[in-house]
Amino acid sequence: KLYGLAVDVLVHKMQADPAVALLESVAYSDEYWLFRVEQFLLHYMPHVLKREATGGEREDFLGLFREAITAAHHFDDVLLHGDYGAQNLYYLPERDGVKALGLIDFQDMTDARGNMMGSPAFDLVFLLQDVRMDLPAGLEQTMRDRFIDKTGIKDRVLFEGEYATIGAAQAVKCLGLFARLGHGQGRKEYLDFIPYCWRNVNANLAHPALSGIRDWFAKNNIDLHA
Repeated sequence: KLYGLAVDVLVHKMQADPAVALLESVAYSDEYWLFRVEQFLLHYMPHVLKREATGGEREDFLGLFREAITAAHHFDDVLLHGDYGAQNLYYLPERDGVKALGLIDFQDMTDARGNMMGSPAFDLVFLLQDVRMDLPAGLEQTMRDRFIDKTGIKDRVLFEGEYATIGAAQAVKCLGLFARLGHGQGRKEYLDFIPYCWRNVNANLAHPALSGIRDWFAKNNIDLHA
């Protein structure tokens, strides 16, 4: 019930008048995405793999992600929440329709740069590819289909490619983040989330558009099932 409602809120948000929803908004830039995925090189590799990325590894890694992220702009930007996970959603049964979903944790939605906007796949990825837990089998596909059907997205192939690209970038970023917090700052609870990140990396890199990134991990002897 919560996830169906959460998807319906994303549909409602996507269909909002952009002249109002996106007023003074700032887009997540491709450079910001690259900064995020680079956390894998800066923190996961030295903390977990016990080695620094070579210059060639770094160049290839960022080049492949740059190519994928640059290509993932097939849909108009929408207003983003930025951390649209179950821990930030509340079911309010006394309310009707989309108002039955309560939202908290807005620091990524509105910051010093203004409201944030980006791909309609962004918040959906955060919702359905949780890096803190497993979802019931089949729920991700069911809810992704619900979103595509309700928004009327015509090109499912393009959307699923964009979804996989954002999912891969987010999971790889979280590997770096959790390694930094867990190993670098002694917050060991974050290390428990690393297997969920690898689960998402694997699922997203199975998409044909991301085969080059998958090959990078194999070429550099980094186990995708770590």
